[in-house]
Amino acid sequence: MEPRRNGELRFPGNPGWAIPAGQNPVEAPTPTTRRQNVRVSHSPASVTSVDDQAVSDYRDLRSLGSRQADQSADHFIAEGPIAVQRLIEHGRRPRSILALTNKGARAREITTSLEVTAPVHTIKPDLLEDLTGFDLHRGLLASFDRPAPTSPGRILEGIRGAVLVEQVTDPENIGAIFRTAAALGLGAVMLDQRCPDPLYRRCVRVSQGWSALVPNARVDSAAEGVREAAIGGFRTVALTPHPRAMIVDEAAGSGAFDDPFLLVLGAEAPGISRQVLEQADVRIRIPMSPGVDSLNVASSLAVVAAFAAASQGWTS
Repeated sequence: MEPRRNGELRFPGNPGWAIPAGQNPVEAPTPTTRRQNVRVSHSPASVTSVDDQAVSDYRDLRSLGSRQADQSADHFIAEGPIAVQRLIEHGRRPRSILALTNKGARAREITTSLEVTAPVHTIKPDLLEDLTGFDLHRGLLASFDRPAPTSPGRILEGIRGAVLVEQVTDPENIGAIFRTAAALGLGAVMLDQRCPDPLYRRCVRVSQGWSALVPNARVDSAAEGVREAAIGGFRTVALTPHPRAMIVDEAAGSGAFDDPFLLVLGAEAPGISRQVLEQADVRIRIPMSPGVDSLNVASSLAVVAAFAAASQGWTS
């Protein structure tokens, strides 16, 4: 880690990320594995009933963890070995791990290599479907404590690029946005009230765990998010298909992505609201082939963020 700057811990592996002063480094993303100073978990226990309280966190997942933010839930579920391992590597302590019987060895491998003490349970496929309410193909789930909400002002402190998402309602798009933000050095994500909970199971799965690691906060509206960013000195860059918007490579060459900036994304049908477009300092677009008007919102972020990262030398 680099020395503190403005009271924050910064990581050379991804300079876009910073931990605000007073936040526990274990609660933030790190570029390397953090081994936990605890004993290895015991052997997996076999689950024989959906009424077993040891696996109550996984019961009826179709209704648990709605698409909208549910701050009343005390936990969230990560699905798949990649997401589970990434969260543990970055300091998240699982409450428990649940694996299909044929994935028990993989669960043991993760808990042993990362020195995790959380209980590991194995379950047969038909019983797992009865318990969770859906057919789980990846064979591994883990439950983690839900972190306390964070304010928009706090997640913007000390970072050089952030994303603001307006009215994007598909959980898988949100997951892909977080994965892209992590890959391309964008240090935080703000979500308006229409966006899904980033800790919703499908968001976590598609993001490969990053939606639980990249700092994020809720705003009442995208317009509020722009105002919060402006207070912190951020330039607002709105992504729109409007033909009069600046082409992304020209925007990168003109300094649109100089530190710090806020990249605003809107839903694919309505796009960014007129109010937010009027608030933006710069409007940019991605040039398209004739007959194609836009890309998927997460793909659009990947294109624009790649230009931003390259122009600023963020990535290697």
